[in-house]
Amino acid sequence: MGWGEGEACVPLVYYSARVVRKGDVHLFFPQRSVFSCTSINVEELPAVSDGIGSLYEIGRKGIPLFRSYYMSLPIPAGTSTEKLMIAEWDEDDKKWYGLKSEVGEENNLTALTRSMGRFTIMRDDQPPRLIPINFREG
Repeated sequence: MGWGEGEACVPLVYYSARVVRKGDVHLFFPQRSVFSCTSINVEELPAVSDGIGSLYEIGRKGIPLFRSYYMSLPIPAGTSTEKLMIAEWDEDDKKWYGLKSEVGEENNLTALTRSMGRFTIMRDDQPPRLIPINFREG
């Protein structure tokens, strides 16, 4: 089911903090994290090819946030925690961006973000590439 199709939406209120739990997904929105009262939905979707575990749609992309919130996603049983990160799908660039993530005590991965959208767990196993710009030969 997509957004607004019978799914229970969780209200977020400007003046109060809110903990949202759906299954093993935990979100913590601090006080004043939204600009105005709004509702979000947390939906578990099938895994993507590069992902580890499920894909999660949290709210709708474009919901403005004033403050970052904490997101905690479950690490599938038997998965090595080495180099894991929560990744966010960028619809405009059509690629995944990693969030600084930490492994929690309850076999989960936690990150701080100021975005809504699609998230999954991935392994950060590609070394960075340095591409020189603004250089001329000679």
